[in-house]
Amino acid sequence: MLKTEVDRLADSGYRYVRTRYQSHWVWNNSKGWDFGSDRFGYFADYAKAMQKKDIEILLQIGWHFSYVSEIGSSSIGEVSYLKGRGEDRFGESKGFDFTGMSDEDVRLIKAGRRMGNFITKTLLELRSRGVNNVNHLLYFVEPCNDYQGESSATREYVLVSRAIKDKMTEMGLKQSPMLQVNCGPLMNFKEADAWIK
Repeated sequence: MLKTEVDRLADSGYRYVRTRYQSHWVWNNSKGWDFGSDRFGYFADYAKAMQKKDIEILLQIGWHFSYVSEIGSSSIGEVSYLKGRGEDRFGESKGFDFTGMSDEDVRLIKAGRRMGNFITKTLLELRSRGVNNVNHLLYFVEPCNDYQGESSATREYVLVSRAIKDKMTEMGLKQSPMLQVNCGPLMNFKEADAWIK
């Protein structure tokens, strides 16, 4: 089936595909991230098959921003650890200065740093398996429009996205032509994209 699907993509002229990638696929409640899972193995096999056909993968990280923001409803969730609550299991925020920040901003930054750690580990694991065609990331294609009061969806989105990028950079993945990060749809694209530059 894999060969048939990938052949159809290539024969149709596709050079880029977007795929959903859920944190549940590699999460083990006792161990944390587990890239030895069958689900991740299947994902890596598909990615490698597409690589052989010169098809690049745009990896969808997170779907509904409301799952992280916890404002509004979300039909597609992630591992609850990525919400930023409680102590870090893997030291993602070690050394980060949260002085003067609200509890909610601390939680959102921790959520972003945890997601950055998860994404980086995913990309490094793929590279270790010879998969080099996952070079584009897309965060949260569904924005959260349910904010009230002083907060704004764009501000929260930028806060989390910046924390993701910063953690990835700390772990050695810098944005380059071979790793491009794209923001999902928001009310204010200009402001949301500003963190990338």
